[in-house]
Amino acid sequence: MTEQRELSLEESLATISQLDPASLDDQKLLASHCMYSPYHDARLLAISKLTTASLLAEVAIREGDSEVSEIAIETLSEDAALEKIALYACKDKHVSIVALRKIRSSDSLLRIAQTHVYTEVRIAAVGCINDHSILLQIAQSNTDPEVRESAIKRLGDCEDTALAAYIDPDTWVRRAAISVLNDPRKLVLAITNNTSESIRRHALQRLIKVCDINRIEQKSAALLMTLIHERALMALIIDAMEKSGCDWYAYCNDTTVSVMHDAFVQNKIWKEIALLEKAIQQLFESRLDLRQAILSYTWTTPYMNRTIDFGIVNTVIEYHRVLAPAFV
Repeated sequence: MTEQRELSLEESLATISQLDPASLDDQKLLASHCMYSPYHDARLLAISKLTTASLLAEVAIREGDSEVSEIAIETLSEDAALEKIALYACKDKHVSIVALRKIRSSDSLLRIAQTHVYTEVRIAAVGCINDHSILLQIAQSNTDPEVRESAIKRLGDCEDTALAAYIDPDTWVRRAAISVLNDPRKLVLAITNNTSESIRRHALQRLIKVCDINRIEQKSAALLMTLIHERALMALIIDAMEKSGCDWYAYCNDTTVSVMHDAFVQNKIWKEIALLEKAIQQLFESRLDLRQAILSYTWTTPYMNRTIDFGIVNTVIEYHRVLAPAFV
């Protein structure tokens, strides 16, 4: 160590040039120059001649020069040596990530994902895993929510992700799981099995988005409508049912009208107010048995200063029922 630091740059380069890459003793000297020479050019020359896997790994772990470490990693192909670098090059997270991206063994990547000291490195390891069973193991057992979230995103839309959408203890992991689901059935399960209002709303918004392509089936629609009396969810539930062409109003009763009134009056989200206004008019038109209950309320929203006039709504209904056919 002392010898390398006492040499000038010219002396260092000359000494390194004379070392034989085929000699084990010279390989140790090359590694020493890589780690202790004060000169960047000398370290680069030394690493270019170093070939012994264990010494390359030691250089990558201990070297503070990231360029030298990356050259050492590039030279290596053995997963064991690369795993060692990824796990123990703690001075530089970037070096760990460069090393793990060359690893082919899922078991090695699992160990890094489960045990590395830095979250960023654990997440990077998850990003290199393609084995479903290993990703599931991480999603179910890793103690770091960010790592579980990364694994769930890699799993994609599957039954295991759907389960995580309502059993994971971390709300952000559940949100991440919901965000990759495209199946309305799985999303309805996430909505009905979660108790958090914010998670339910997030899942409903995802459901509305996917309903443009995948429609809600009857069984899932019936399950979703068990939550229609949740005031904060009503507008979004109706929107999802409408997009799927489901007759949501067939599930309504006097209680639905009462909750709908509270939702309309108290809501401060203009888009949801507009959805509720349209829904109230649809319910008035479609369910004659509920008209008396609807008319018993004043349908005014203070937030938008709007009042629904059911006299106008009724006139439009009567026009379509009686007069419009006369012009056909």
